[in-house]
Amino acid sequence: MQRLVVFAVLGALAAPVRADVGVAMVVHASKHATTSDGGGGALLEVSRRRGRLAYFGDLGLSVISATNRGGGFDTQLLGGVRVIPRSFVADEVTFELAVDLFAGGELMQFSGDSVLRPMIGGGAGWQVRMNETKTILIMVRLFAAPGFSDPDAPVCRGTCPEADHAPGFGFMGVFGASW
Repeated sequence: MQRLVVFAVLGALAAPVRADVGVAMVVHASKHATTSDGGGGALLEVSRRRGRLAYFGDLGLSVISATNRGGGFDTQLLGGVRVIPRSFVADEVTFELAVDLFAGGELMQFSGDSVLRPMIGGGAGWQVRMNETKTILIMVRLFAAPGFSDPDAPVCRGTCPEADHAPGFGFMGVFGASW
């Protein structure tokens, strides 16, 4: 199965379709169990568009601050699909409603501690295309980061305190440009 996925990704990347490269500012916040975190940084996106679908990969690097942990760094690696369900043209500018579905992972690094978690989510926003190569992207994304059970955690009875490995939820605001 893994080989099939690798061949599908390589086949999509080798197809004769133009790729866009974009740089964006990302602001994000999430809550998982007793920890809230938030921050901002840069997002690099590479996408390939085919009609009303675009396949994209994102690499995000941010400075974050979290309750109970202090400051640190956040690295996100996401892949997904963007659907363009609606678009209209006004004065040689195309406005496109964009809907994202994505999955990936996030590594949050703090002094002496790190959290690695998968992410799955979706978002909606607008793409403003000035021509075939220049685009402005404004997107809001919501995500869920499933938690993991700790095999060393003691078993509790009755009301149990929230553990730091509980599921998390959050949002990202993305503003960027591609060419």
